[in-house]
Amino acid sequence: VDTIRLGTLADQLAPTLRRAMLHERIEFEARHDSLTGLPNRSSFERLLAATGPGYGAQLPPAVLLMDLDRFKEVNDTLGHLAGDELLVHFGDRLRGVIGDEGHLARLAGDEFGIVLPGVRADAVELILRRLQDTIGQEAELGGLAVTAEASMGYAMWPADADTADSLVQRADLALYSAKAARA
Repeated sequence: VDTIRLGTLADQLAPTLRRAMLHERIEFEARHDSLTGLPNRSSFERLLAATGPGYGAQLPPAVLLMDLDRFKEVNDTLGHLAGDELLVHFGDRLRGVIGDEGHLARLAGDEFGIVLPGVRADAVELILRRLQDTIGQEAELGGLAVTAEASMGYAMWPADADTADSLVQRADLALYSAKAARA
């Protein structure tokens, strides 16, 4: 009798559990990049809004944006699968450097963003150096050794901007200035 009741209960709960798991999966996919598993642009913007100007953090956040230099060449010469592999590898490396110090997201294509809550300018510079050192290490793609390079730009609140949107905009300007300097 107990087995029948438990079986019946399990049968009754199964559709509810499946719906809950599906809902959880849909929520995850809506907030994360499907290739790297990192948070996506929407999650990045939400997080920045929650940690950004006006939220009373003792030290305000910094936003760091970066993208791979000559990523199109990797896709064109080695193929899109190799490009995807490089993005995953790159995301893993960035995650290893950032750890719990900040929040990493893949924003689009080969562009990544980092929110560094409550950080001073000297700490941002240290993180930038660690990122550059890590990025410059070789990665193996389909049996070929590839060295990635990235351009980075950052902005800090309130020195560079007074809203979350303008903070991202200033970091983006710094990124493109860095890219122009490398060209």
